[in-house]
Amino acid sequence: MIKRLEDNALTNRSWNGRDDIHQHYTGHFPLREHMLWLALSWKKEEHTPLFEIGNFRFDMQSLVDAGYARVHDQEYVIRFQRTDRNIEVAVNRSSPALQLASLPEAYFER
Repeated sequence: MIKRLEDNALTNRSWNGRDDIHQHYTGHFPLREHMLWLALSWKKEEHTPLFEIGNFRFDMQSLVDAGYARVHDQEYVIRFQRTDRNIEVAVNRSSPALQLASLPEAYFER
């Protein structure tokens, strides 16, 4: 479903989650792109430093089938959330989540 890639791996998208947007980020993209190659980062608010989460390959149909992502209006919808130190993939806060990574201690020192 999800594979973590090398830090220097090429990705076709780069998304930034933010704490000041309810600690989540939702991305949409066409169903024809069933594999998502993504560089994900996180920050506290718009004008604060980014923390790299990592580069990932997501098999979207597998995530949908397992209940971690969804399809809406002919698009895949994937949602990232921060829960405590963890960055996760989940449909919403009350659904099961897959952990991607943990934020470093430095994230919480600022």
